[in-house]
Amino acid sequence: ALPISSRLLLACSSNDLGSSPDDAQASEVVSDRSALLVGGTKDTVVDAIASIENSMFTRSGRLFVSGDDGVYEITRDSSGASRAITLAAGNDCKFAGMAEIDGVLYANCYDGTNSALFAAILSTTPSFRKIYDLPGVAFANGAAADDAGRLYVADSTHGTIWRVSFGASDPFTVTRREAFSTGNLFPNGLKVSGGAVYYTDFVAVKRIPLLD
Repeated sequence: ALPISSRLLLACSSNDLGSSPDDAQASEVVSDRSALLVGGTKDTVVDAIASIENSMFTRSGRLFVSGDDGVYEITRDSSGASRAITLAAGNDCKFAGMAEIDGVLYANCYDGTNSALFAAILSTTPSFRKIYDLPGVAFANGAAADDAGRLYVADSTHGTIWRVSFGASDPFTVTRREAFSTGNLFPNGLKVSGGAVYYTDFVAVKRIPLLD
């Protein structure tokens, strides 16, 4: 199977484990107006994936999609036909945000009460497994990574963004968890850039400066 190459245009779209949110982290509104540029024709690549939540291209151009039923890789065969390969089954939780760190794909999964973090090495056929529980995080939603190899997870229920660090030699072991309070309802999509974490909040894009 051949990976779907990436060709997207998007427009505007020191605590230990178990620490509590730091309200001193203030968020700044970046934009409260949205714009969308669309051109050309619309083609269906794949369908029949229940409640698609998120999609992302890896650095090598592979396309992954998450939804209620699991995580999928969208591939294309030699004839050009696309298909969705199931890599992780949702079972008791629903998959949401995804992020890539050093050849490992991380995915959030939630059940409405608690959440968990799943991960898989980006091999030919990635095999996902649960690596960390996020108790009390009812809706682990958006995800992003920074240049230091840390993962950010949006808790849309409590308005918190969690930062998770991993072992230097083991990308499946969480060594630290920190929290940032957004002071807002439903933070969702995340992106880390220029020493700040950006997040969407209904009609606004906001930013929290990072101190390290």
